[in-house]
Amino acid sequence: MPPVVVFELNEVPWRILDWWVADNPESAIARLVDASSQWTSTSPDEGHLSPWVTWPTVHRGVPNTVHGIGHFGQDTSFADEVAPPWWTHAVAAGRRVGVFGLLHTNELPDDVDRYSFYVPDTFAPSAETHPAALEPFQAFNLSMARASARNVSTSIDLAAARRFLLRAPRLGLRPETVRRLLGQLVDERRRPNTRVRRRSYQSVLAFDLFVGQLRSTTPDAAAFFTNHVASAMHRYWAATFPDDYDQATFGFDDAWIATWSGELAEAMAHADRMLARLRRHCDATGAILLVVSSMGQQAAQGTPVGRQLYLRDVAAFVADAGLDPAAVERRPAMDPQVNVQIADPAALDALRNRLRSLRIGGRELDWSEEAHGFVSMEFGHADDAIGEVTVEGAVRRPEQLGLEIIEIEDEVASTGYHVPEGILLTYDPTRSAPVDRTRSSVSTTEIAPMILDRLGVSSGQSAASS
Repeated sequence: MPPVVVFELNEVPWRILDWWVADNPESAIARLVDASSQWTSTSPDEGHLSPWVTWPTVHRGVPNTVHGIGHFGQDTSFADEVAPPWWTHAVAAGRRVGVFGLLHTNELPDDVDRYSFYVPDTFAPSAETHPAALEPFQAFNLSMARASARNVSTSIDLAAARRFLLRAPRLGLRPETVRRLLGQLVDERRRPNTRVRRRSYQSVLAFDLFVGQLRSTTPDAAAFFTNHVASAMHRYWAATFPDDYDQATFGFDDAWIATWSGELAEAMAHADRMLARLRRHCDATGAILLVVSSMGQQAAQGTPVGRQLYLRDVAAFVADAGLDPAAVERRPAMDPQVNVQIADPAALDALRNRLRSLRIGGRELDWSEEAHGFVSMEFGHADDAIGEVTVEGAVRRPEQLGLEIIEIEDEVASTGYHVPEGILLTYDPTRSAPVDRTRSSVSTTEIAPMILDRLGVSSGQSAASS
């Protein structure tokens, strides 16, 4: 069986790949698309579409109505029992697997020694990795992700960066990547707005190390996740495709468009270089490459956002509600969502009462509760929606509750947002028959069986496996 490499290009739809290919007909992506079988992946998930819902569907081959995962940090023991992810099946069947940054891999599995490599996602509670030599990278990665959750931080954890850079060349960091990163830092001094591009460099650094592990451990299957293009689409779809919006309500001016119109192309250029390297690897080894998104994006909000409200001090928020902060465990989440786990029933009831009585701008807070005391809260109220903060009718200062109003540096929230349709490409360097470019629809539940079929682990056939 040939090896399988899975490149998870989060939330990228065909609209973006086709736009990139049209503008860059000689690019690596253009050549890869031309040589690959193509489908439109479609998420069957119900309710609000988000990557923390749709990627478990890809990984486990069942929709969210079965796996039940709806939030980062949620207990996945039920899902692991009813529908384990494809890599669990593969390892159980004796295949060597590498996992790098896939969503909901925030802790090392008990049998991690059976994996070629395993690097948890950027919501991991610690920097543990397998092999341990990758831990300096993960520590630096986590520090940068947490510092730049909404606006990009100009600060760098120098101690973490030093520990990583001392070991990075042995782990696969390339001189070319270092040159690009140094060029980025220089460019920020001339054009401060370009510091938003640091978001992409977390994926760029991680990808170098992924390729290093891919080459040194030669797994039967390996998968890498990147969110850097999705992040650019969310923020800068309106700058790239202003004609996608109702011009009567479009709120961004020409100066804003000119400032940010190159950001999505910049992110795609990084993806292009990544896929060029993966294709060369597949050509050299005979590995099959899958490029996957669990859903896509399209034009959404065409109005600027100047300020947003975030919960920054969870301890202050729960203490004000009469809870002992020690009884509340902060769980992974992506801004502006805040997730917590509370084991004590009395403390959980106190939090429920607080959330029911909280009003922001006169409106109830959007929150939900799952099994085992898991609570997810949605903040991020923007501009006029922030309004007055009250608890049981009494006006409170936001800072008393651990809330903070953040000025948004690029004046944007989500000009692109989630839709069910994504992409699926398969590239087989050994294939002599013509590839299928019809782009028929395939459910994202078929992708895990397809990977396992390629590994000889499952005898089931998916609609996209030919």
